[in-house]
Amino acid sequence: MKLTKFRKQGSKQIETGFVIDNLPVSASQNNLYIKLDSLKAVPEIGDFYLISFHGVRGYHRFTVNQIPDENDLLNLTIENDSVFKDGSKSITSGTKVKIKGPFNDSIKKAS
Repeated sequence: MKLTKFRKQGSKQIETGFVIDNLPVSASQNNLYIKLDSLKAVPEIGDFYLISFHGVRGYHRFTVNQIPDENDLLNLTIENDSVFKDGSKSITSGTKVKIKGPFNDSIKKAS
């Protein structure tokens, strides 16, 4: 009998949008504001997205700072690790993005 691995995508569809603003908070963190074309799943504070920026290689993890408003505007934070630190400088207003998520790290206990 052959076993096949199955990965369910569920609501984790790829969304698109663009950067409104990229603000350094400290030497190790940036706040990023992204306007989504349409919000398919509402995240909770602490959830994270994997985001790909036009002109920057790969997907990078951003944590949700607040629930998106009625304008589908995300407020996210990234830790500037060695891989992304140089890339964060090239992310300016208008940069196109692809977003996967939201994802959640928490483990909920059974009651």
